[in-house]
Amino acid sequence: MKLRLLDYLACPACRSPRLSVAPLKESSEEIETGTITCSDCGVKYPIIDGIPRLFPEARDYFHSSGGNSVGTTSPHFSTLQQTIENYSAYQGKVYAPLADRLKNEEILEARSGLLMSDFAGSVCIDAGCGVGRFARAMARAEAQLVIAFDAGYAVDVARSQSGDYANIEWVQADIMRPPFRNETADRVISIGVLNLTGTPDLGFQNLSKLVKRGGTFTIYIHLCEYIPWNKLYSVKTSLGRLYDIAVKERLRRLVAKLPDGTRLSICRSLWRFRCFVVWMEKRGAPGRLLARLLLKFGPMYSDKPLESAESNIARNFDCYSTPNQHTNELSEVIDWFDKTRRYRRIRFTPYRQSVTGWADKPREDNEPMLIEYYPAKSIESIEAAGVEV
Repeated sequence: MKLRLLDYLACPACRSPRLSVAPLKESSEEIETGTITCSDCGVKYPIIDGIPRLFPEARDYFHSSGGNSVGTTSPHFSTLQQTIENYSAYQGKVYAPLADRLKNEEILEARSGLLMSDFAGSVCIDAGCGVGRFARAMARAEAQLVIAFDAGYAVDVARSQSGDYANIEWVQADIMRPPFRNETADRVISIGVLNLTGTPDLGFQNLSKLVKRGGTFTIYIHLCEYIPWNKLYSVKTSLGRLYDIAVKERLRRLVAKLPDGTRLSICRSLWRFRCFVVWMEKRGAPGRLLARLLLKFGPMYSDKPLESAESNIARNFDCYSTPNQHTNELSEVIDWFDKTRRYRRIRFTPYRQSVTGWADKPREDNEPMLIEYYPAKSIESIEAAGVEV
């Protein structure tokens, strides 16, 4: 990390911006090893391999000694630890080789409803950056500074793949306790992350506070399927959803606790299973019926093979690598933006699950929020075109 990062940081334990650095080894203005200390609450955060580890339990977790720190036995940290270790395996071992082969600029534009030129000269935060594909895209768009953070070790992989990007800072931190000062960024993005937290609405509130007036906040989450209650189809959909909750979700959580190699083997099997289902769908009416039954009542979730095998194995490994998988109603997401009173308009992009809000002066109580729809190119078509099969 560079010392410039301190201008944007706040202690995640007490929210104080009064932080100091004691580097133990410094080279080329980069602090590779050291400690960040909060002057107000005294919690110390290690800097390891050039990345500040800014969650309150970090010193205990990394087996350091000395200073005040929050114990690692809290229920919140137990969930976070599973995400750090299991989800990191997905990002670092499975997704990293694939990430930069996608058309990430096009995907980010389609997700956000912004142009890449909108990121130029801006201070950007990538919340839940994974292996950093969107952070690098914003950096290539000549952002003034991109601060990319993730709870897991994927951030180490991201930094190792981004040596040529002088305008990126990497941080390991918890999205539920972002270690940044309020209103510090022009562009905040969180792509496919809030739905992996225990309380997506709280994560939204925490990240929303980081957006400067006149800035934008982009999220990508999973929405619940719309159920037309006046049609027979609604009964089938409702029963299917109950089955997913009672059987598939419980099994998913069990698999998420297995070792990396075991989970990866299961996900490879799911790829072969889904290819078999697609083959059955082409065998006439009996085959289509069997395929539907296998998908609905099979014990596991599996992604449709839209791209290469490695891409879909990565998607499945994603699903089975985190303790939480949430979906939200469309009205909930609108309320998240509306209740802050900071956003005068929001823009939905394809599938109505990518949303960007424009922060401005607070709205009056009776002032409506404008909702736009941005019919951009489908994300699946962009991703499929960007993968080498």
